[in-house]
Amino acid sequence: MADRRAGRAAGDGRHRARALRGLAAVVDRRRGRAGTERDHRRDGLGERPSGPETVTEHRDAPPVPEEPSEGTLFAQMYVPRFGEDYVKPVAEGTEKATVLDTIGIGHYVGTAMPGDLGNFALAAHRTTYGKPFNKIADLQTDDAIVVRTEDTWYVYKVTESKIVYPQNVEVIAPVPGVTSDQEMPELTQRFITLTSCHPMFSATERYIVHGELDYWAPVGEGMPKELVS
Repeated sequence: MADRRAGRAAGDGRHRARALRGLAAVVDRRRGRAGTERDHRRDGLGERPSGPETVTEHRDAPPVPEEPSEGTLFAQMYVPRFGEDYVKPVAEGTEKATVLDTIGIGHYVGTAMPGDLGNFALAAHRTTYGKPFNKIADLQTDDAIVVRTEDTWYVYKVTESKIVYPQNVEVIAPVPGVTSDQEMPELTQRFITLTSCHPMFSATERYIVHGELDYWAPVGEGMPKELVS
């Protein structure tokens, strides 16, 4: 674990540049909305647990899953602000053909996994192919972004939103905002970053949402309070 965190702390400017350039392809006005209403819940996690039990909030170091191979589904995302039925699959990688156009939300390879120190960075379409981040601009400070892996709930809270240019790849750095020519500080926080194109139907800018981990809980305990209606 120490070696993995050290590698992420060092930051790889070339990788981050490649990753965010990949996001520029999120908007594809030529292909319309094919696949917008597909059922993308092919993640092997099944439906979310039901019942009245609300999980105990854990704020110690959470379990962290291993980074899977590219194209592998490994999590689900719930965002109450987007509606009580909002749940989307999360897969490894940000390639259009294998992830963004077919599955939904993609995890930038090499960024932190859920619950880990550093930055769990994600990309998704805003207007096509299921448009998982269609309402990204609706997110407000303290809104919950809930990530579920096979065994663990991770509840993040939104801290800020911003609009940047494609070259501002520091938004997905282990500590958001630290550029490739700056020394990466010791990692002490667990961030999440959502990225999508901005404005709608354009790729000239990026809409960014940052958040931090609030708590985690075992899936077997029940549901986070943010998902209990």
